[in-house]
Amino acid sequence: MTVSALLNFAGSLAVVWLTLAITSRLSGSLYAGIIGASFLLLQGSFLRYTMAGMETPLYTLLILCAFWYILLERYTWAAVMAGLAAVMRLDGLAVGGALFLAYLLHQRRLPWRALLVYLAILSPWLLFATLYFGSPLPHSMIAKQTHLKVYGHNRFWIWDYLFTNHYATPTTLLAMIPVGLLTLLQ
Repeated sequence: MTVSALLNFAGSLAVVWLTLAITSRLSGSLYAGIIGASFLLLQGSFLRYTMAGMETPLYTLLILCAFWYILLERYTWAAVMAGLAAVMRLDGLAVGGALFLAYLLHQRRLPWRALLVYLAILSPWLLFATLYFGSPLPHSMIAKQTHLKVYGHNRFWIWDYLFTNHYATPTTLLAMIPVGLLTLLQ
């Protein structure tokens, strides 16, 4: 087994644990956390990327860590994780934006320290990418946008997949129903 496979496996185990922890904390039910983690473990796509040797398990782990730290109100650590996610993949910028909005809504003030930490992590990479590649945006982003057009997808493809594709809807809703019911029963 390669180091990459071991890191992916360890990262995926941490993703399962954080799924359980975050779901349990948000719902107030350990059972909801177990259902969420079990559902994750039963997903073929999760099992495929667990051992694929790509960055996906670590990227997912960074995102979940950022949300976990927000739940714990450890905003500086949330900013560290969000910054690392954004350095790893450009779409990680959405995580920083979501956390920034969550903080503003919850605290009603600007998260100066967390914002500075986030920018301190992200800025060196953006500067390097701009100087070395000529743009802070990776060429893979352009390729992915072209890929969507070639296959007839649009920017709302995830909505189509989750709610209009008759193959995905039952499993997506199946995971949401027990968690929602457990939350209502409390």
